[in-house]
Amino acid sequence: MECYLCKKNISFDTDYETCKFCGYDSESKTIKDKKACKQHYQQLKSKRGNWVETVTFLGRLEALPGYQNANIVRLLGYSHSTICQDLQLFKSLEEHPELKGINSKITAFKRRNEIAPDRTFDDEEILHRNLYHNWDKTPFAKKWKLVNTGSYCGKFNTHEIGEMDMLAQNETGDKWLVIELKKNKSSDAAIGQILRYMGWIKTNKIKKNNTVQGLVVCGNYNEKVAYALKCLPDVDACIYRLHNNKIEFIPYIDGYTKAYDALVNLDPKTREKVLKNLQEASSK
Repeated sequence: MECYLCKKNISFDTDYETCKFCGYDSESKTIKDKKACKQHYQQLKSKRGNWVETVTFLGRLEALPGYQNANIVRLLGYSHSTICQDLQLFKSLEEHPELKGINSKITAFKRRNEIAPDRTFDDEEILHRNLYHNWDKTPFAKKWKLVNTGSYCGKFNTHEIGEMDMLAQNETGDKWLVIELKKNKSSDAAIGQILRYMGWIKTNKIKKNNTVQGLVVCGNYNEKVAYALKCLPDVDACIYRLHNNKIEFIPYIDGYTKAYDALVNLDPKTREKVLKNLQEASSK
């Protein structure tokens, strides 16, 4: 039997389904032996010219439930920047397989930045901080003002069901907006999460004739989320992109991310014109 995580051929005992090489448990789909997982990753990194296998291992690890960047950093004991760089390379391999032919990871990463510049943030906290401090430059600022929560980057702690990423109100104070941030693709779970927060605001904050809405800001389109939004008129979503260190927002419509990303190499004036047409078409 082939282990999902390390791809080594192993034989499991009847009552023991944890890979002895990488610590992956095939039944629970979690890392049961954390020491083995860390040692396996160290061995991969120690082999010269083995960066493709190393970053691919990390990519499979990140796909497991509960193993996002921060958890991987704690599990493997490497710096956040190292893990992020490896994951960025992994995500670039499918679209740019020619990178696999480069022997050095450093050279591959430089080449990757030339042909596939970052369009989303590496960390959700960085997205949160950037959006919070540049709120007045976003299209949302025309209608919504962030609520001063007194906490880090506008997070609102309900003390019952967790922290909202951001909370905003309109000028008259009779409409509330709950904002949920996801640095990459959003999921069904994000919809459930934002609905819980909206329900909490409706129960604890709003007055008669007040309303509450939800906004999911994420890095990529998700068809499952799009279907859910069709039945949730009070919840909207948009996709963000980085361009010249500034955040731009794209309508949450299938195919619009590819259309937007194709504009990256256009000259500024042409790009602005095409982007405007794209946004106008989405509002019709």
